[in-house]
Amino acid sequence: MDPDDAVMTFLRYLRHRGLHVTSARERVARAASVIDGHFEAGDLWAELRANGTSTAPATVYRTLSLMVDAGVLRRLEIDEGAQYDSVASAMSLRSISWKIGQTVGPLGVGLIKEYVGTTEAFLTASAFIVFATGLFWLTYTLSDDAGGVDPALTD
Repeated sequence: MDPDDAVMTFLRYLRHRGLHVTSARERVARAASVIDGHFEAGDLWAELRANGTSTAPATVYRTLSLMVDAGVLRRLEIDEGAQYDSVASAMSLRSISWKIGQTVGPLGVGLIKEYVGTTEAFLTASAFIVFATGLFWLTYTLSDDAGGVDPALTD
């Protein structure tokens, strides 16, 4: 999800629920939506503070919870009680597959090219792409997740 889209969806969610749209919530939402990967609320608060934004830690925690409710963030809870947030699209199957593919693909294909041959490496890479595309299509088709807030509800 584009950071601007995430913020706009979040603000529409607040309005739809009858909650206050404050500049502090918008600042937190903007800062959270541009972070790539997982983060902790305390780290986001420290970053806001380092950039000269005076936002209370409670505002950061509450805003992140509201962003999770709005569907623009996803929360990963660890058994030890730690919680990590990320932009909703950062934890999608496509993102995870892409990250794995960035490492495993070049390494595997490089090893095959080095020890077997160029043609075999090309065929392996092609098969990997076809398989990944098929898996993504299957997962996408079987998914019934609404994906957050319906923007038409507030307009």
